[in-house]
Amino acid sequence: MIFFLAFIFSFFALGNLPVTAQIAAENLFQLDDSKAGLPVFSFLKLPVSARSMGLAAMALTTDEEATVVQGNPSALALVQDYFYSISHAEILGEFRHENMAFTWPTETWGSFGGSANILTATAFPDARDIDENISHPSAYDMALGLAYGKALIDGKLTTGGRLDLIRSSIDGTVAYGYGVNAGLLFLLMADWRLATVFNNLSSGARYNSSTAPVEPLPLNIGIELGKPLLDTRWSTQFGVNQSNEGIMHYYIGGERRVIRNLVLRMGYEGSSQDREIGPWAGLALGLGIKVDRFTMDYGFKAMGPLGAYHAFTLNYSRKSKFRPRDEILLEAAQEEYRKGNYKKSLRLARNAIALNPYNFKVQALAQKLKLDMERAAEMAFALIYTGNTNGQLSAAWKNGKLIGGLARRKTKLLELKGAQGKSLFVDAGNLTLGKNAAAQEKYVYGAYSQMPYDVINIGKEDLAQGPAHWDSKLPWMSTQNPLYDLDHDLITKKSISLKHGSEVMVLGALDPILGINAKVKKDILAGKNLEDLASAIRRIAGPAKDKRILILLLNGSLRSAASLAIAVPELDAIILSGESQTLGSPIKAGKTLICSPGMDGLVIGDLTFMLDEKGNVASFRHFLIPLDASIPPDPELEKFLAPVTVDPNKFNLDGFEDDYRAQIFAYTNTNAFTSPLTHPQASGDKTRNSQIFIRDLGSSRDFPIYTPGLSCSHPLLGYGKNKIAFIASNSEKTQEVYAYQPGIERIDTLTHLGGKALDIHWMLKNNALLGLYEKDGQADLYRIDPWNNQMRNLSNARFGQIHGYSLTKIGDRIAINGWTGKQS
Repeated sequence: MIFFLAFIFSFFALGNLPVTAQIAAENLFQLDDSKAGLPVFSFLKLPVSARSMGLAAMALTTDEEATVVQGNPSALALVQDYFYSISHAEILGEFRHENMAFTWPTETWGSFGGSANILTATAFPDARDIDENISHPSAYDMALGLAYGKALIDGKLTTGGRLDLIRSSIDGTVAYGYGVNAGLLFLLMADWRLATVFNNLSSGARYNSSTAPVEPLPLNIGIELGKPLLDTRWSTQFGVNQSNEGIMHYYIGGERRVIRNLVLRMGYEGSSQDREIGPWAGLALGLGIKVDRFTMDYGFKAMGPLGAYHAFTLNYSRKSKFRPRDEILLEAAQEEYRKGNYKKSLRLARNAIALNPYNFKVQALAQKLKLDMERAAEMAFALIYTGNTNGQLSAAWKNGKLIGGLARRKTKLLELKGAQGKSLFVDAGNLTLGKNAAAQEKYVYGAYSQMPYDVINIGKEDLAQGPAHWDSKLPWMSTQNPLYDLDHDLITKKSISLKHGSEVMVLGALDPILGINAKVKKDILAGKNLEDLASAIRRIAGPAKDKRILILLLNGSLRSAASLAIAVPELDAIILSGESQTLGSPIKAGKTLICSPGMDGLVIGDLTFMLDEKGNVASFRHFLIPLDASIPPDPELEKFLAPVTVDPNKFNLDGFEDDYRAQIFAYTNTNAFTSPLTHPQASGDKTRNSQIFIRDLGSSRDFPIYTPGLSCSHPLLGYGKNKIAFIASNSEKTQEVYAYQPGIERIDTLTHLGGKALDIHWMLKNNALLGLYEKDGQADLYRIDPWNNQMRNLSNARFGQIHGYSLTKIGDRIAINGWTGKQS
């Protein structure tokens, strides 16, 4: 249909040419030469680059470099970088064709371009004038062009034009003229494009005399369908053009990326004229070599007995300083999404995809918008889930990146809550974690109370806190006996209704085999056992029903979840806490989907059920949203958590100078008393251990590091990573490596080998430790990762017994003192 409309548009446009150009219009569709005009400035029909030569014809849809200025100016609208090209070609051994072009994109005003097209003749040997006198004629043609392209409909239609000022000189006889060129480019599906162009619309030109007849320019109309190379391995183009010479030309060409830097091309051009000038005439070949931002192209075209056409082109591209158009559209789409204008946001996202199909951010946004619009129509339901916060308040370093944190979680949950459609926000349990929960529970619960949770399952660690510590503002849930009988208003189930009579029901439970602490069982559960999981589910949910989505929040293991899914097949999904493994895709047990967000609250899960017209579950989609640096932390929650968190990018001790590199150091003091069981400020029996202090040279104050039951040595500040590494002896008389996080008073044991740590150094920009560790009489060097507690033996006894080592400042070399048993 678009192809047909383009032809119609072209036909009517030609009907409006000036009267002086009617010779061109009336002969445009003549397939014979009975009325054909003889145009001047025929050099304007020549290919302008080696790439065009290799594809057999001027590219209208597939050109991605500066020569797009002369091929199809409407494609300028898609140009986002500065391109420059220079071409040289030799024709019939006597003519030199030179071409220069550039593009000049702007951020909001479209793209401009310029070109210079020059054809010169070499000396004509044995040339004579009409009187047979020896002559030295000269000839050259030149066209200077200025082009402009602009998108009419982003991602759908672009337009552009070019004005050529032309001068021709043949042995002193001069003619001046102009040519107007215009084009349209339709962006179709799957990177395909359709273009139509009108070249050399003009009132004609005269040579020297005002009485000389007006000569027409080589007017033609062309239509081409093509797919550009972009990031794929192939491109192709095929099209037709009709000129006022009464000849129709058709062509086809393609290119393939053979290896990363090499592209091969081939094409063929034919015409309606029966020329009979050889079997290979019209065949074209070419290649392109790309190195960084430079491209060298070569093109060859056979012209039968007339010889061949060779062309070379050098292209260079330079990045524009403004953002690409697809990034601007993505930002606009995200803004409309935040406002809840989903249809407008989706339209902008699709326009961005049409401009750049490889922008994966906008692809993801478009998919999310489709889901949200289905949710708004209640043809989909979203379950937004978290779990296993384990008392983790701030972001943590994982694989060299900051991820997680309750302040970031709040920002993302509120954004998701603002989306249209039906959804439930749930947490599978374990908000706090054993030893450090008592000091931080009010901050964890306070943070959760600022988030839009519908229900929070009681996990093992939450149960250990007891009802007296649970924040009454939180929507605690449990489906089991005797938990819901506790002196606390617990939710036993959460249900919402959808269209078509569908229902979503969420239940919560704790796996009885987790090993409940005897004290917890006695004091909190009053000596009662937890109800069996399957019994609790069936007691609350009742028999299986159609049009019901049944979801269980479970604090348990992956194995117990799989067993439960077999025992209660009516479950549609189980959301796990207590499982350390993060499941990027749900595990299916029967029809039940088992999801796990992993540990420490680093991700948010999105499980969306798609419904059919009857309201039954037809399919599902699942995403994990990492809480990374792209999500800004909520400032209100950051302020609330400030007393128990520190900026993980900054070493920040309350009341102390931040410039710790120059003014702060760590040391140990064996005269300090510490308690093995309580905080140093608490009362109780005290024992003499070697305790770590941080000394602030600016204020002469000391900051004690809480290391209960440990005798410490070798304290090392991890600059910029909020860690202090140290070696300490424990009650088992082993000497391990530890890491301490000031502010949240968290100690991690980094080594568990049961030997003796001798020395440690920070390396890799404080992302890892290099440690000398002795076990079973053998001392080796280990790489210790303080973020995931992994160890790797670097020396493996290759250097004998290592007595010492030194590390260069940038950490690229190590000097080792090794003892082989005979020499050091």
